[in-house]
Amino acid sequence: MMAPLTCRELIEFLDDYVDGTLACDRRCIFESHLKDCPPCKSYMASYRDTIRLSKKAMCDDSDASALPKVPEELIQAILKARKSQ
Repeated sequence: MMAPLTCRELIEFLDDYVDGTLACDRRCIFESHLKDCPPCKSYMASYRDTIRLSKKAMCDDSDASALPKVPEELIQAILKARKSQ
């Protein structure tokens, strides 16, 4: 049997857990730690909220029209500068 996770170790495995790629034995230990550690449980909830809100912001086109258009002259100047490097 594997040793329990520390809070720091839990954070290291967070991405894999959320993605569903954490190995079964590690996932059980991870979930056991979450069950017994209110601060990590809260951290996990805020992590998931951040992912959800980020996805929503990326998919929300209503703000896209509020962004100013980049002047074509600026785009051309940037492209010209890149070519000369």
